[in-house]
Amino acid sequence: MPRAETRYYCNVCGKFYMKKELAAECEKKHLIPETVNDADYLMDDRKNQYPDSVLVHFRGGKSARYYRKRK
Repeated sequence: MPRAETRYYCNVCGKFYMKKELAAECEKKHLIPETVNDADYLMDDRKNQYPDSVLVHFRGGKSARYYRKRK
């Protein structure tokens, strides 16, 4: 006889759990960006289309600078 399984997914990262509480905890631990500003452009980039770095602000007053990946 087939069996039924219920899975609960984190809506942020997609990881699945067998318990709803664990999926809810996972969603709460992720930092969600609120605003992005302070874009920094390189002077030697001819197109100057994308910023070299941006400052991302999260809930709770935390922030982090993210840099463009170089190929």
